[in-house]
Amino acid sequence: MTDFNAEQVYNEAIRQGHADPLSALIFTALGAGSAAHQSADPDGIILVGDSLTEFLRSQLGDNDKAEVYRDIAGKYRYRIIAANGRVVDAADEGYSTRFSATRAARRGRKGIPVKQIRR
Repeated sequence: MTDFNAEQVYNEAIRQGHADPLSALIFTALGAGSAAHQSADPDGIILVGDSLTEFLRSQLGDNDKAEVYRDIAGKYRYRIIAANGRVVDAADEGYSTRFSATRAARRGRKGIPVKQIRR
């Protein structure tokens, strides 16, 4: 598999005037991951996922925020919201305490404000 670089894919989508470069990046990553899967290349799949995750996390800015909320199963989850209102990250799992979800939301995002959503 050739190297997959999420930042290069995103910048190329912008250069080409794509209406939604983030969407173009995600679909390209899905295609690259699928190709790696078809060729039984687990390292390629990991490379695509790691590159995409690193790029998306790097896009978090100073005006981004996190929300911690309770899901319908009663577990706590978080979502990271970019300044433009787009959800750029969310919990893959539910947490048993609000503190654990808040700590997970802040992991790798020092100083991000966390809003507690009470329902």
